[in-house]
Amino acid sequence: MDKSSTVDQFVLSSIKHGEATNKGDHKEANKSYKKIHKSAVNLLKEIETFTLLLRHENPYVRLWSGSYLVRVDNAKDEAVTVLNNLTSEPGLLGFNAKMVLQESVNK
Repeated sequence: MDKSSTVDQFVLSSIKHGEATNKGDHKEANKSYKKIHKSAVNLLKEIETFTLLLRHENPYVRLWSGSYLVRVDNAKDEAVTVLNNLTSEPGLLGFNAKMVLQESVNK
């Protein structure tokens, strides 16, 4: 899979995961998570490209990119800033951002 396809898969799967989570559709959320993880593993080899997703217009894309990049030394500060901003979002989006931040501190 080329870089553009990997980015597209990450973005679409992140959005689908967020929508499925809000609907309570755990099957679709789980299916989307597998695609998120697969593409994230590849994007971690392209940190500059992955870091750009922290500025994506969709908050679920920012959440998932922040979730992976918060553990990468040269991307951690920006990821923490993005996740902190997302904590003010209502519902599961804000809650998930808080949990990612909490977990990253404990590791």
